[in-house]
Formats: sequence, structure tokens, C-alpha cells
Amino acid sequence: MSSLRHQAEERVRKEAKGLEKELDALSPTAIKQLIHELRVHQFELEIQNEELRTAQLELELARARYFELYDRAPVGYLTLTPKGIVLKANRAARALLKNPKSELLGRPVTDLILAEDQDILYLLRQELKGKGEAVSCELRVKRSQRWVEITATNDIVPEGDAVILLLVSDIQERRDQAEERAQVSQRLFRAQNLESIVRLAGGVAHEFNNLLTIILANAELALE
Repeated sequence: MSSLRHQAEERVRKEAKGLEKELDALSPTAIKQLIHELRVHQFELEIQNEELRTAQLELELARARYFELYDRAPVGYLTLTPKGIVLKANRAARALLKNPKSELLGRPVTDLILAEDQDILYLLRQELKGKGEAVSCELRVKRSQRWVEITATNDIVPEGDAVILLLVSDIQERRDQAEERAQVSQRLFRAQNLESIVRLAGGVAHEFNNLLTIILANAELALE
């Protein structure tokens, strides 16, 4: 750092010597014009600096609004590195996963998924790499063992880094309702099968009764 400063000071001294020679050769009118142009340039730089400060402030405010909306979103969001490390987790995601913030950040997302469903998450990430567009899957989270739907997309955060954004939705109730409907359908199917068996048995009994009636009639006739 000191070496750079030394080089800069040497360059300023050299340019100052050259500038002194040029100023000695200028008329008073030319010097006034030069001073005027320098002042105008100084004001231009001040205006540009003010515009840069305003733009920086707007960027910081936009970043703050982004994180506020991200954290307060009614659905769960997880932001991952391309390698699957959790960078951010909003309130809804933390509540759904039953993990505090300190247990989420910096951990592989695979640590949050039930062991039996690890392959589902792996296939999701491979599909995202291949398609480059939003992909979804259903799996269970480890701590609560609830079913969730995960939609993964590639994204760019305000800092400019490439990340993976996971939208996490609780679908346990939907899965329970689907399982209940499947059980009802299975019971209905069994009842229909039983009804068919009863009708078949009734038909067989009717035919057997007809044959028995004929046999009894012939037996009575033979006895007579």
C-alpha cells in the first residue's frame, strides 16, 4: 500500500512541474479560463458523486425491502449455494422445518430431509441442472416428518451471486386427504366385490334350488 502511495506522489510531483511550466507560459486571461474550467469540472464530479451516493442508497433500500419481503413471505423459502449449502431461510421455512436459524445456515440441505427421501432431492437437483427451469418434487422433512412440496429454481440474489431458490410448501394435509380417499376407494372396491360375490352366490343357490325342486318332484313320483 505504501509503495502505491509513493508511486502516486512521484507522479503528482512530475505532473506538477510540467503544469508550472505550462502556467508560466499562459496569459492571465487563459489562466482565468483554466480556473473556470477546473471549477466546472469539480462541480461535475461533485454532482456525479452525489448521484452515486443516491444510487447506492436506493440499492441498499431495495436490498433491505427484498430481504424484508423474503423473510416475511407466507411460504417457505430456502436459498442455497450451487453445492446445496443453506445461505438463507425465511420464517415460514424455519417454522415448517422445525429448525431454528442457527441450525439451518451453513448446513447442507440434505441434512434437513428424511433419509428415505434423499434420492428424491438428488434427482430434483440433477433435473434442475439439466432443464435450467423450475422443477418440483414431494418429500418428507427430517424433524417433523411432514410431507412438503419443493419447487427449485436458479436465481440471482441482490449481491449478484448465482444461487438455488427453494420454495417449500406444506402438503401434509393434502397427502392425508389423498390417502383417506384411497382408503375409501379401496373399501368401496371391496364392498362392490363382496356384493358381486353375494349376487353370484344367490344365483347359484337359485339354480341349485330349481334343480332340487325337480329332484324332489321326481323322487315323490317314484315313491308313488
